[in-house]
Amino acid sequence: MNSWFWRDKLWTAMSSEHISPACIFSSKWRTAIYKSRHPAILMLLIFCLCIPATAQVSSYQELQGAYLYNFAKYIVWPEEDSELFIIGVIEHAEITDHFKDIFKDKKVRGMKIKLKTIHSETELSPAHMVYMPNNSSLDISSIKSALQGTSTLIVTEEDLIGKGANISFIKKGKSLRFTVDEKALTGIGLTANQGLLNLAIQK
Repeated sequence: MNSWFWRDKLWTAMSSEHISPACIFSSKWRTAIYKSRHPAILMLLIFCLCIPATAQVSSYQELQGAYLYNFAKYIVWPEEDSELFIIGVIEHAEITDHFKDIFKDKKVRGMKIKLKTIHSETELSPAHMVYMPNNSSLDISSIKSALQGTSTLIVTEEDLIGKGANISFIKKGKSLRFTVDEKALTGIGLTANQGLLNLAIQK
């Protein structure tokens, strides 16, 4: 079967409300994967570890979008009464438009996902998550300062852990991975699923 078939299957697995990444990271995770009746769990691991980060732009953004969606699913925000889960993309409207296609009809804990393009610090809030692609004119320190006192997750394409990012993407070999600043997450009132933390690169 071709790569697009598996990409669709992997997306379905990562979008499932019934499959949590936590179940594949126990001390016997390898055995659990191969004995599982849910091959989507195995495909999820392959998705996170093996899909090339050097793929064509649209595929690369689909991979980023899949990660962002799962960050939203497996990180707990403070309870609120909202119908929308807002994700802001710093400056790059073309990425926002691509993510809109990826997130169409998706929900996070019953909330519809709304994408918006952010052009200045004053537009950062309200947002549950802010994604900062490379080549953004806004710097991480100004973004962090503008979001002080909020529970907005900051995700960056460049590795800016320790400089203000809560999660950063990392290209490891030919794969796209991510790293998490768990202390920074806790500091803004967010809690990550243990399976998600186990999947992250430890620094």
